[in-house]
Amino acid sequence: MSVFILKDKPIALIKELKALVVTDLHIGIENELRKKGINIPSQVEKFFEIIRKAKEETNAEVLIILGDLKHKVPGSSIRELENVKLFIKKTSELMEVKICKGNHDDLIEKIVEEIDKNVEVYGARGVKIGNYGFFHGHAWPYSYLWEAETWVVGHLQAFVELSFGPKRNTEKVFIKGFPRMKRGNLKEIIVLPSLNDFAGGINIVKERPTGLLFEKIVSWEKCEVYLLNGSFLGTLKEVTKQ
Repeated sequence: MSVFILKDKPIALIKELKALVVTDLHIGIENELRKKGINIPSQVEKFFEIIRKAKEETNAEVLIILGDLKHKVPGSSIRELENVKLFIKKTSELMEVKICKGNHDDLIEKIVEEIDKNVEVYGARGVKIGNYGFFHGHAWPYSYLWEAETWVVGHLQAFVELSFGPKRNTEKVFIKGFPRMKRGNLKEIIVLPSLNDFAGGINIVKERPTGLLFEKIVSWEKCEVYLLNGSFLGTLKEVTKQ
């Protein structure tokens, strides 16, 4: 039983479930950025192509979205809702889609009802599939998720800044954490970075992660930080300058 990260992609592969896992697409954030004078095209086609190619590479049959599929809360524009609908429609024609609601995902059930395709929506407290628990990460998970050995979550949107002489690059990272307390069968928590390059997040070099997971569940000091190419950067305690 393992969670694999596709090389140089913020996508997890769970072979035994034939599933790809992504999080924090924030479809519609381009509308918000446009109001600030930053012109970003719709990301729907880009996201779809990334997932289509990942499916071809892995032969996955299921896509699990760990929340924040959409961006604006409250008051999503018609354009944002239509783009979310288009993405779900196109992706559900490609593979089975399962969505765990994030804190930005109001109206998702209504959108899915209109599509009437191969899509399931789960609440913010998550779902257990096989030996894995999936949820966004902003709400306390259902108690039965502790029966899983591995959790896969999002929400944190972690990245680091790496310096190469005078140049600085921002790189997404995924985190492998371990439970603070012994409960149920849980052994590890995988925290995925956002699929959206414009969604922002937390620079863990400068800022210690906070929130439900890292304050209540995850043993912060022992978390392992990896670049998307698989390079191990160290523990969170070593990487974070706090």
